[in-house]
Amino acid sequence: MDSKEKIWKQKRVGKFTSSKLGDLMKKGTNGAEWGKTAISYMNDVKYERRRGVPVRSRSNFNFEFGHENEPIAMEWLRKNYPLYEFKSCQDDYDEIQFRTNPDAAGHGDSPDFYALNEDGSIAFVGEIKCPVDRGKIEDIFFSSKADVIDEYSEQFCGHFIAHPEVNKLM
Repeated sequence: MDSKEKIWKQKRVGKFTSSKLGDLMKKGTNGAEWGKTAISYMNDVKYERRRGVPVRSRSNFNFEFGHENEPIAMEWLRKNYPLYEFKSCQDDYDEIQFRTNPDAAGHGDSPDFYALNEDGSIAFVGEIKCPVDRGKIEDIFFSSKADVIDEYSEQFCGHFIAHPEVNKLM
């Protein structure tokens, strides 16, 4: 793990992050307000707040595959949307981008990219999905746009929570 990733992981300690908001929203069975997945995630965040160290690991095949393939998507965006300057939140800054919003204490966000206006302000944030599973790719290919958005809606909302000045996500 490089120093940029270590700093980024430390910034995430004790925060409910956009990528995991879907887990936090999992209801329990038989009408229980919180499901096992949500409780487990809350306990992870609680541990991080108590100990000050990251408990969650991003080292798995799917994460690595996405990280390796995101530059291809970034290249495509730069070629096909020349009106914006695209910045990878992972690669184009001295630190991996992680934003919090003082009005949403306890939440943090790392979008995959920013699209910048000519003046350098953020025009919109972006999320890149690089599914590994071939069946998942087939499912997305034949799904409606609404179905795909619904699957990641909590994460997308998290991007807006951390970036209140932005009203568009790609």
